[in-house]
Amino acid sequence: MEMRDMIADIDWEVTGSELIALLKESAEIKVNKPVYNRAQRRTSFHWGIFSFFDQDGYLNYRYGNLDNDDSPVSVFSSREKARGKMESIIEKYNLCQKLSGLYETDGACFHHQVGICRGACCGKEPADEYNQRALKSIEEFVFTRRNFFVIDKGRDPEERCAVKIVNGKYAGYGYFNINEMGFGLLALHECINHSADNRDIQVILKQYLKNNRVEKIIDF
Repeated sequence: MEMRDMIADIDWEVTGSELIALLKESAEIKVNKPVYNRAQRRTSFHWGIFSFFDQDGYLNYRYGNLDNDDSPVSVFSSREKARGKMESIIEKYNLCQKLSGLYETDGACFHHQVGICRGACCGKEPADEYNQRALKSIEEFVFTRRNFFVIDKGRDPEERCAVKIVNGKYAGYGYFNINEMGFGLLALHECINHSADNRDIQVILKQYLKNNRVEKIIDF
């Protein structure tokens, strides 16, 4: 039986924004589990990069498998991709291999032994100096602990859409009329239809914001 023979009805909805269309598509696939669209029926992102401060005040990274309660700064479809991202950040920001989860040792990392790492792994570089670079590297991960709205096109010239991110997690989207924004941020919060976050949604948002221009980003 061909796919067309199994179609009973077709429904559609104007979104105005490609970003909203991608978010809606992902949500519908998760709910309806279509036979011919398996890509997002269950998440394929099982690896994450995590950040934390150690007892000496240094910002650390690690990468590993995801659990349901984890809050990674970014997610990946494979161990290799997570490690590759971490390796590129170490090189770009001159971070320590040990503090980035790529070199297990009780002493100095290999890069320090060959004169590349500045010594955060063995206390030779002060935490405040090291963290200036490490905190800059967190900007590589778009949503880290941020609260903001993504504002983009609406369904007509007088309308805009708003996507809400709270503590780095997707919280939902909505539409508002640009001529009825007398209450500013309050109106943005009130227009949101709340939705659940998941790893596929995180990837959609991060890739879209990396590769596309939106009207504006509003922090709150």
